[in-house]
Amino acid sequence: MMHPKISALIADDVVASRELLRQMLAKLGVDVAAIASDGPQVITKLKSQRVDVIFLDIDMPGQSGLDVLRELGASGPMPWVIMVSGHSTMDNIKTAIDLGAKGFVVKPYSMAKIKQVLERFESERSA
Repeated sequence: MMHPKISALIADDVVASRELLRQMLAKLGVDVAAIASDGPQVITKLKSQRVDVIFLDIDMPGQSGLDVLRELGASGPMPWVIMVSGHSTMDNIKTAIDLGAKGFVVKPYSMAKIKQVLERFESERSA
């Protein structure tokens, strides 16, 4: 049975990171519906566009991924959020999970890791 296509939003202030993740997701058959380079853009794009999964960078200028996560959690049901970071601390990971994030991917991205979190999303979505 075919699963409905997953739509994703990528939020990262580094162009190369966004592009690499976009290419990996495309290869995995994910529709990258939106791309944001900072926290406020994430919030704005989510007002006009529903996505299944958000890949949310922790370290962004102005508003961190954790701040965005807090805001999303306060505004009702939240999409499935995967935090991404080049330097993750146990504190960051714990805070993100406490705020409702479903997973954590440490950069540099690997195809295997991205595939793994998407498979987990699929299994939870169909449960």
